[in-house]
Amino acid sequence: MRTAAELEMQQQKQQQKEELLQKSKEEQSMYADRLKNHMLTTGSWFSGYDITEYLGLVSGEIYITGLAWKFIFSANSTQFDTSLSSKIKEAKKAAVEQMILDSASLGGNGIIGISFTLNKLYDNSAMYISVNGTSIKMNKRKNS
Repeated sequence: MRTAAELEMQQQKQQQKEELLQKSKEEQSMYADRLKNHMLTTGSWFSGYDITEYLGLVSGEIYITGLAWKFIFSANSTQFDTSLSSKIKEAKKAAVEQMILDSASLGGNGIIGISFTLNKLYDNSAMYISVNGTSIKMNKRKNS
């Protein structure tokens, strides 16, 4: 038979597990909310918001491989390749999503100073898109 002390200890452990599970669910919900509502700008601020903390540089990079992209850098590229344009657009979107994940993991709810870079590797085997910005925490300004 279990003693009263053993039962109480087991109940305390169970309560701690439940509290940790609840905290984990709340953190996941906050993280999902930060991802969904992340604000982005190439500027240095958001109208109507106060920056409360600068969390640091965040980035995302995507590589595009294959022969089609080389057309962009060729000397006689006078035509537009819409399929390549859509690939670049998709790659930019994926790079931004990586950057947002990076920012949200730091606790940020916005990114300022966003810039894109499109480069090719030195051996022409691929091109890459890099996006960078500064992750911030901000609060909506209260109306006076």
